[in-house]
Amino acid sequence: MPFGVYSERFCISGDQDVWTDYFVPAGMRAIVRSIVALSGAAAAGAVGVQCGPSSVFWHVFQVSNVTEVVDMRQVAYAEERISVVVTAGAAQATVAGYLFEDSSGRTAAPGEIAYRDLELVHGLPALE
Repeated sequence: MPFGVYSERFCISGDQDVWTDYFVPAGMRAIVRSIVALSGAAAAGAVGVQCGPSSVFWHVFQVSNVTEVVDMRQVAYAEERISVVVTAGAAQATVAGYLFEDSSGRTAAPGEIAYRDLELVHGLPALE
């Protein structure tokens, strides 16, 4: 009997400056719940994560032996990509979350973007 929802480790960073990709299988939807990134390098480096079409995490490590744990809820639909990259040799990152069956895919077109002048947002004065 297949499970409807289960935990999944989507990707672990690979070589320095090389994106590691996970493609969400057809008929599934992924929710990225956590990123664990650490730096063991003596030099500065960065960790980046993309979920679907969006960059959802970018952290620059300026010292070694630092760990960042990020909790989030980002969606990747069927056949979209979840990716991770590190820019320092001793840095690494793991991206994990939930994968579940979803034959509906996206249920609506993406929303429209509307722009407003700053002075109209919550009554705040415009910056000059």
